[in-house]
Amino acid sequence: MIRKTHYTMAQGEKTAMHLRSLPEKQADKHSVTTRELIEKLQPEINDLKQKGYTLEEIAAELTKSGIAVKPSTLRQYSRGGKKTRRAKKSDTHSATPLHTVEKTKKETERDTQKATQQATPFVVSEGTRKGNFTPKADTKEI
Repeated sequence: MIRKTHYTMAQGEKTAMHLRSLPEKQADKHSVTTRELIEKLQPEINDLKQKGYTLEEIAAELTKSGIAVKPSTLRQYSRGGKKTRRAKKSDTHSATPLHTVEKTKKETERDTQKATQQATPFVVSEGTRKGNFTPKADTKEI
C-alpha cells in the first residue's frame, strides 16, 4: 500500500527560505561529469583544433592533466549529441514503425482463441462440461 505524505505550505516556505540561504559551494568541492567538464573546456579544445592538434593529441593532453578521456568521447561531446547505436545487420527492419508490423501467426491464433473464450461462456450442466478444452491421451513424447 502506498502511503502519501502531506506537508503544510508553511513547511514548504520554511524549506524554500532555508535552501535560498545556503552559501554557494566552493568550486574545488563541486564535482561535475566528464560531459559537463568537456563542454566547459570546449572553447580551449576548439582553439587547439584550430592550431592543428588532433582529437587524439588533445585527449592525451587532457589525460596528462588528470582528465581521462578518449578521442571518441571528445568527438561525441563536440558534436553535442548523445552516443548513437550503430545498426546491426539484423536491424534492417528497424525503420518500420511498430504499429505497422503484422502479427505473427501464433499471435493471431492466440488472439482468436482469447476472443472465442470470451464469447463462449464456460457452462456446466448435467455433469458434462462444454468448453474449448479437449483432453488428449498421454504420450511418451513429453
